[in-house]
Amino acid sequence: MAKTVSKKTLKEKINFAVVSVGTKYSIDYIEKLYNSIERNCTLDYEFHVFSDKSINYKDAIFHMLPEMPVPKTDLKGWWYKLCLFDKTNGLSGKIFYLDLDCVIIGNIDHLIEPTDEFYICQDFNRCRNSSITLLNSSCMQWTPNEHTHKIWSQWQSTITSYINLHRGDQDYLARECNWIDFKFNNKDAIVSYKWEACNNFHNRLQDMNLTPTVLDSHRIYVFHGKPDPHEVFDSIIVDHWK
Repeated sequence: MAKTVSKKTLKEKINFAVVSVGTKYSIDYIEKLYNSIERNCTLDYEFHVFSDKSINYKDAIFHMLPEMPVPKTDLKGWWYKLCLFDKTNGLSGKIFYLDLDCVIIGNIDHLIEPTDEFYICQDFNRCRNSSITLLNSSCMQWTPNEHTHKIWSQWQSTITSYINLHRGDQDYLARECNWIDFKFNNKDAIVSYKWEACNNFHNRLQDMNLTPTVLDSHRIYVFHGKPDPHEVFDSIIVDHWK
């Protein structure tokens, strides 16, 4: 399906970017997220895959991740998201990052901000504490500049120290990058699948029979902890994660 540029004022193509490290997610996750963007975005875009292994998929632009002193385990792979802020990674123009376990259920054109500000999710514990200031890096968008490049250069200077200080990349962003004025993404459109759509606060149960309350405003369901999208058989996920 041909893509057309929306009336929204955008300077250039949007760079949708994903990061695939280790073995937690198969190439199916890349394929299904790519398909979801293709179905639900009419703006002009490119799809970029950053990975520690060679991936050749459709129209995706592949980027090999650099070697870093970070274990490539399920609980450490998220640190590699910070490579997206490296000014030498080949990206220019607006970047819209998505975790591979996000499920897009509707058109997302209006979620692409026309400004160069840095947008990121408010921590999903907002369902319990609406004023929480912690961040969730499942969905982020920004335009690279000297301030976002500093996120990488600072991290690269003392990687091991930051890993020892923080649980993950989103804690590093919130606590060590205070020169960035983070704005929260549209919280009515980008929501936690289990905590907000399903009102289920268990975090690590493998098998959950979840039933979401799907609102017209919902566009992206973020999965965190358990379950993963392939473990959910609710029709809204089955119909859109393909």
